Amino acid sequence: MTITLNKAVQTVHLPERANCLACHAKAGGGDAVKRGDLALATANTSDVQFDRHMSVSGADMKCQECHITKDHRIAGRGSDLRQTDLDVEMSCTNCHTSKTTTSGHSTEDINRHVARVACQTCHIPTYAKNASDTAADEATETHRSWLSSNATAVPYHPASTKANNLIPKYRFWNLYSYNYVLGEAAQIDPKTGAYPTSRPDGAVDDTSPDNKLYPFKYKTAE
Repeated sequence: MTITLNKAVQTVHLPERANCLACHAKAGGGDAVKRGDLALATANTSDVQFDRHMSVSGADMKCQECHITKDHRIAGRGSDLRQTDLDVEMSCTNCHTSKTTTSGHSTEDINRHVARVACQTCHIPTYAKNASDTAADEATETHRSWLSSNATAVPYHPASTKANNLIPKYRFWNLYSYNYVLGEAAQIDPKTGAYPTSRPDGAVDDTSPDNKLYPFKYKTAE
């Protein structure tokens, strides 16, 4: 550390997008690698097509405007983690309140689906988009092979396949998920022919009130 602890404490301030993204955008080993909808570009881009909520030309929102905090606990999770932090549901309709009703949209076809189709399913038709005002490539990882490496020097990270402008996979999700636990007997998923390590729970006939059709990133490894 280049400054004293006392000086460091005096620099404490509310986090900006860049503070959160310094870690979260690099999950999985690099910029935009894991999630496909978070990248370092999110901190300062003016491209509203890249991120309408956080673009400086859009709503210019901070992360904690949705990920509210209380007593150092933060609301929000992905489909691959149990809800172990702040017990506050995050939803598009927390702000867009009229869209929860059967008359919140302009067409009857959309209104009759709001109880079963998540907002993101229609409003996020693609992911891993490139920001138009950055030199970086915001491609996300779609496959990781531990059988080979793209590197020419140590530590020889596994080979990675990345892509942009991907169409999500769609699954019903009831806000619970399955995650493989070390030591658990692995079983092949007959639908994919692969061993699942993380997947959303839910089905078209799931009657739980939170069960809706959601878009997901699908990633494989070997």
